Amino acid sequence: MLRLLSRMSIPENIPPGRAAFAIITKPREAEIIQPYKKGVYHHSSKAGPSGSKRPRIEDPSESGNKSICTKIVNSMPDSKYLSRRNDLDRILKYLPSYVNEQYVTAAFAKSTWDRIKSALKCIEKFAIHTNTHIEWPMSKAFLHSFTHWALSTKDLSHCTVKAYLHDISLVHKLKNIDHSNFNDFLLTTTLKGAENLELYENLHKKGKPTITIQLLRNIGTEIAKSNLSKLDKQVFWASLTLAFWGSLRMGEVLAKKTNQLATETLTWNDIEIEDDSCLVHIKFPKVSKKGGDYVQIFKVNGVKCCPVRAMKLLKELSGKIDGNSSPFKLSNGKFLTQSLFSANLKLWASPYRSKDFIDRLTGHCCRGAIPRILASRPDLADEDDISVWGRWSSEAFKIYAKKSKMSRKVIFDKIKDIVLTQKF
Repeated sequence: MLRLLSRMSIPENIPPGRAAFAIITKPREAEIIQPYKKGVYHHSSKAGPSGSKRPRIEDPSESGNKSICTKIVNSMPDSKYLSRRNDLDRILKYLPSYVNEQYVTAAFAKSTWDRIKSALKCIEKFAIHTNTHIEWPMSKAFLHSFTHWALSTKDLSHCTVKAYLHDISLVHKLKNIDHSNFNDFLLTTTLKGAENLELYENLHKKGKPTITIQLLRNIGTEIAKSNLSKLDKQVFWASLTLAFWGSLRMGEVLAKKTNQLATETLTWNDIEIEDDSCLVHIKFPKVSKKGGDYVQIFKVNGVKCCPVRAMKLLKELSGKIDGNSSPFKLSNGKFLTQSLFSANLKLWASPYRSKDFIDRLTGHCCRGAIPRILASRPDLADEDDISVWGRWSSEAFKIYAKKSKMSRKVIFDKIKDIVLTQKF
């Protein structure tokens, strides 16, 4: 277990080019944050050889003090709340010695830890580029300089810079040091100004598109005409129709890696196929909850894109079923991933849509398909229907109702009726 680092400053004898990595735990005793090849950071009390660009790289196995919990986590595949300990060394080194690293690690999703690592890398690049010392806690002047550099020199969006600052603030909290400078009024005002200026750059920017029933069937035609094997065709078609009708996120359906399944990945054990419906168990939805989510999807007749029929046929073609394996396993033994799904989706949709549409098309296009259909008929469906079907806990679903022509037409008709009954 690594000890809590106290407030740090940089001694005068550290060269500016290595200032980003120099820290102090005791007066006049410098430590070096040493980067490993895969972005994992470790501490050494020895500086690198004179004139070298980077300090000596040490083998993390030399420490010999890994706990049983660490070994268990490292032996498991990457999962949402099970991040490999070696991948988080550069962050967890800031924790006090009395804190249990396993529980702190599980408090945030793996994507959050990845973003924090990116924020730390960006801070280090800033320090090297500007010959600036990194001092903890970070001063207002340092944060303002970093923000200006990230927005102007690196040309990062205000959203990215804001996220990085939030993540560095979280590191301060993990380090148990003062983080009040991140709430500085001038800092937040700078980010607000950057956000306003970006509005002029994105006047005609369009959001992510959603696919329609007609486009779904067109894609089905292209899949049928492709040179894929019968099993591979059904794998793509079943995953597409299931995500479309269930308003599922592709990350809830498909594997992240072609040769490895994470704990969160959908398996045959998570799917119950009945005569007229299909029950899907999402073990780890975006908003995590005990027991996850259960999504019931029903048979659809007369549209030639029924998800229940597609899953039944996929089960037949898959032969002997391994309950712990992904339903969407290709004939070459590899799992269908989000990136492969999106690449083929663009290919099959390209004959029917513009280049601009295809460039913006992602696997997320299935997420808003049914909510948009529901929003188009406010006389049959309301906001509660959209929220329940899409499993939204926030008001994000309202964007579909706001963009719906029919929804606005119903509201405008009410406005017109009110106006016509008024006496002017």
